[in-house]
Amino acid sequence: ASRSFQAVGQIPAKAEYYAASGKLLRSAKFEDVKDFHGLKRPSHITMRNELATKRYSEMNTLDMKLNLDIPAQKFVLDDLGR
Repeated sequence: ASRSFQAVGQIPAKAEYYAASGKLLRSAKFEDVKDFHGLKRPSHITMRNELATKRYSEMNTLDMKLNLDIPAQKFVLDDLGR
């Protein structure tokens, strides 16, 4: 598996995710760059399934909290998918 990225300055613009065979599996577009408390980041991300082309996910970020002290026990495999 591999990936490729295109960026404008330090801001990601596009990413592609490939299988080990080289087949394109997913693509992502990073748009609408906003300033989140001094940190410029895309506020809109669209992830497309390149195998089932009508399937996609969108994420819109309204606000971002930085430098939070999050306990390590919050990141456990059992919580993925919830």
